[in-house]
Amino acid sequence: MPTKDHPVWDVYDRYRSARLNVKYYTARLHRLVVTSKTFDIILAITAPSSAISGLFLFDTEIGAFAWKWLLVVSAVVAVLKPILILGNKIKKFEEYLTGYHSYFLDLDKLKLEISQKKNYNDEMRSSFMDILEKRKALFESTPDLREIKRLKKRLAVEVKKELPLDSFYIP
Repeated sequence: MPTKDHPVWDVYDRYRSARLNVKYYTARLHRLVVTSKTFDIILAITAPSSAISGLFLFDTEIGAFAWKWLLVVSAVVAVLKPILILGNKIKKFEEYLTGYHSYFLDLDKLKLEISQKKNYNDEMRSSFMDILEKRKALFESTPDLREIKRLKKRLAVEVKKELPLDSFYIP
């Protein structure tokens, strides 16, 4: 009967954590990209040379009021965009996501090897330690100190459904 204290669980626990982090940083990156694109669209729409600014809709009383509010939003976005430094954050999240994805794939390969050989031997333990050492720098840095706990909890539930404990081979 497989036990939870078998050393192979170190691999599987990190495998599930890596999967969670891939999902988490993918979601975070997606939000940053959407925010950045939204900011760019708002600024493009409200640019003085924009074709949208000349639309007949804005000649009406309601249209003029809407245009003024859109200009206010644009002014706020123009101030926020350089403060938030979204481009730099996006780059950092892409690098971190790439690192976690690579880490996940390394662990996935080891997981598959364990399952196929129906064993967790010294060579595999050594491979596991190599994977951990190779990814050491990944764990020492973080692109953003603020964690969105609600998002991470929701994704953790997804990972538990995607990778239930009974789906792992225990030698």
